[in-house]
Amino acid sequence: MNKRLVLSLVCCVLAHLSYAQAPIQFTLEGANSTKVGVTTNGRLFWDDTKGNFSGAEGVDMLQVGGLWLSGFDPSGNLKGAIQEYNATENSDFKPGLIDPNTQEPFAVNEFWRVTEEEINNHLLDFEDNGVIDNPQEAIFGWPGRDNHFFEQYNDFPLPSTFSGLAPFWDNNGNGIYNPDDGDYPIVEIRGCGAQPIIPAEMVWFGFNDFGAHSSGMLSLNVEVHATVFTFACDNEQGIDNSVFVRYKIINRGTEPLVETRAGFLTAFSVGCPNNDYLGTNTDWNLVYGYNSEATDEACGLFDGLVSPPAVVATKFLRGPFNELGQELGLSSIMPIYYNSPSLPPAMRAPSTPTEYYNYLSGTWRDGSELMVGGNGYQS
Repeated sequence: MNKRLVLSLVCCVLAHLSYAQAPIQFTLEGANSTKVGVTTNGRLFWDDTKGNFSGAEGVDMLQVGGLWLSGFDPSGNLKGAIQEYNATENSDFKPGLIDPNTQEPFAVNEFWRVTEEEINNHLLDFEDNGVIDNPQEAIFGWPGRDNHFFEQYNDFPLPSTFSGLAPFWDNNGNGIYNPDDGDYPIVEIRGCGAQPIIPAEMVWFGFNDFGAHSSGMLSLNVEVHATVFTFACDNEQGIDNSVFVRYKIINRGTEPLVETRAGFLTAFSVGCPNNDYLGTNTDWNLVYGYNSEATDEACGLFDGLVSPPAVVATKFLRGPFNELGQELGLSSIMPIYYNSPSLPPAMRAPSTPTEYYNYLSGTWRDGSELMVGGNGYQS
């Protein structure tokens, strides 16, 4: 049985558009042992036909990933945005950023990719004499705040937004991204000290949930900045087979959202998914999928045998803050059973706004409690 999961966090987001841009796809591949599929509307690990996430064994182990968000406006209206498999038909998210003043979309159905090698070349160039003699296109075209080189390298103007855009190391501390001053792209991670974090490879892009939703939910009017990155560590297999995803979620609406839930949909597929098991380590905010047998046999999704089968996991490294300034961890894990008419109605896949919200809250779609152990976990 194909099982998908929603891993949920409880958070508070403080704070009409009709347009269509066909999402584009990109694959991070080569910097470390992983291959990772990314789509500009926020969908991860799926290429429209099959899973697109693999490690050293080359077997795709995740079929899909993406954000689930839901909350209430001050009038009690339930709103939300759900990401599933299809790039357009089953996604409430669309590529692009939103002008916070006009509520109009920016034409940014794009990825921006940079590698550690390009950043190091840029730094060596600057350190030589304080002048960039050989501009790196990925560095000078990076969508950092107020980058006056941006249009030269991207053929359209840089969006102007007070929330900032792609993260960067601000060498002179003036708040403006200027690679001529020695600025360069970094990964922005809370709590990791003052030193810049330079991954082996990363892409940055933005998406939003403005407009009509295929889930039937009302739009939250949120904008999401996503950074997907990898590290190359030959002597650390766990890091070398990992991909990291950072989301910055911005409320572009005019009202605050309360009782907001944020979750991450993931579909484990350890080779042949028909005999996969699920485990959790709540102390580590970790959910993992593994094979029930010592050898994983082909079942039409991949060729050959894998022995011993791989293990794949999703871990929350940093959670949002609540209204008291406390960082929130993993609060619930909900299995989603699709195409399973033999199951009780309460355990079938959610399909209405209330049912989606219930899943994000750690209950079955009718609001009934999830047992501890068995098919899932709730703290």
